[in-house]
Amino acid sequence: MTTWLPCPPAPALVEAYASRFDDLLASRAQRRGLRDYLFGLLAIPGLEQDADLAGVEPVVGGQRRDVQR
Repeated sequence: MTTWLPCPPAPALVEAYASRFDDLLASRAQRRGLRDYLFGLLAIPGLEQDADLAGVEPVVGGQRRDVQR
């Protein structure tokens, strides 16, 4: 088995939680994706309650991978 490359660290609380799952994730991209997902859940509280987002204009370049992340 090859050695794992470290992924960029997330903020402290997210990193402490996400690191518990590192042995279950096979690739660096999966580990980074988990950290990004968890950070997104915590960074925008109450977003799921905003029903008026349906008419918002898209972000310029919003389809790029880094913007979607």
